[in-house]
Amino acid sequence: TPVDPTPVDPTPVDPTPVDPTPVDPTPVVSVGTAGNDTITGGALNDTLGGGRGNDTLSGGAGNDALDGGQGNDRLNGGNGHDILKGSFGDDKLYGGDGNDRLDGGAGNDLLEGGDGNDSLVGGIGNDSLKGGDGTDKLFGGDGNDRLDGGSGRDQLSGGAGRDTLIGGTGDDVLRGGAGADVLKGGIGADHFVFEWTSEIGKGTQHDVISDFQVGVDTLDLSGIDANTKRMGNQHFDFIDDARFSKVAGQLRFSDGVLSGDVNGDGKADFKLDLSHVTQLSDTDFLL
Repeated sequence: TPVDPTPVDPTPVDPTPVDPTPVDPTPVVSVGTAGNDTITGGALNDTLGGGRGNDTLSGGAGNDALDGGQGNDRLNGGNGHDILKGSFGDDKLYGGDGNDRLDGGAGNDLLEGGDGNDSLVGGIGNDSLKGGDGTDKLFGGDGNDRLDGGSGRDQLSGGAGRDTLIGGTGDDVLRGGAGADVLKGGIGADHFVFEWTSEIGKGTQHDVISDFQVGVDTLDLSGIDANTKRMGNQHFDFIDDARFSKVAGQLRFSDGVLSGDVNGDGKADFKLDLSHVTQLSDTDFLL
């Protein structure tokens, strides 16, 4: 029998089966066009930009950065600690799982944090912010915003405008900010914070706390100077339902309305409507 003269390759053969699935170790970096784009990230930390147009961006797994750009965009962070920016337009931002940061930018936006400890900023416009599960921070910004903390110990700040703040389940901190706001703490020992008399308002343009729980919730007025005629930050003196006696720093509660005199003229400089509350005591305040 003739012998094959071809030399034998001495390199050993790897017996491991070859995985036919292609491996892409590169994060997705993509910027859309002036049209309506749909861009989807991968399993790594992706950077997606929509550009102009009404775009849909999906980060997928990983810690992604999504910027909708101009237009009415839809951004889905997916799993991971994501950063979502709506920029210009009426955008919808969904953080998904993870500790996400959502910024609506200009426009009337919808922001939903999802699971995790999220930070939501509405920006300019009439925005709707939903924290979801976790210890979330919600800031409405300019405009008539609606903030819902969801479950967890959340911090809600309305900013400028006629805002509605709902703490949800958990011991929440609510700050209405400028404008005639409606505040609802929900379930838990909630903390209502006011730092300026102008934040509370007076006359027909004042804040309302719709579900204050006597002996459970706290009214924090410690940031307000109760006597503007003296240097420094003075504390209020709660006089129950007695009338003002032209002494600066008096705080009274009568007929469901909390009011304070900070300049000693015997007139209310702010009025806070506490719906359904019939009586308050010193223990309900931080003065």
